[in-house]
Amino acid sequence: MLGVTDLPTYLAGLLLIVLLPGPNSLYVLSVAARRGVRTGYTAAAGVWT
Repeated sequence: MLGVTDLPTYLAGLLLIVLLPGPNSLYVLSVAARRGVRTGYTAAAGVWT
């Protein structure tokens, strides 16, 4: 079981994992930046399905 001393380490790791974008997010952002918002939505729909 986790002790009190492990809680700050756990919270720091949790925050890092939640805030880092994944490869799908980076792909959608790069497509939207290069080709526009509408194409970005299409890319997001393609990643989601």
